[in-house]
Amino acid sequence: MNLNPLVTAALVMIGLSQVSQAWTSIQPTPQETHFRVVQEFCKKQAQKNGNGECTYVSCMASLVTGPTV
Repeated sequence: MNLNPLVTAALVMIGLSQVSQAWTSIQPTPQETHFRVVQEFCKKQAQKNGNGECTYVSCMASLVTGPTV
């Protein structure tokens, strides 16, 4: 079975473009990355202080702000 090299190359290029589109869509946005870093920091602060949920919530509230209007 012989395949046309141009068709094969086109199929490979289509596959690569699909993979690159999928890769872009699964990458976290800068906002998501920032939120995750803040979340980890607040978890560690809550463990260190011993207050648990109260420390975590106050830490998150002070570091994560909503959109300003």
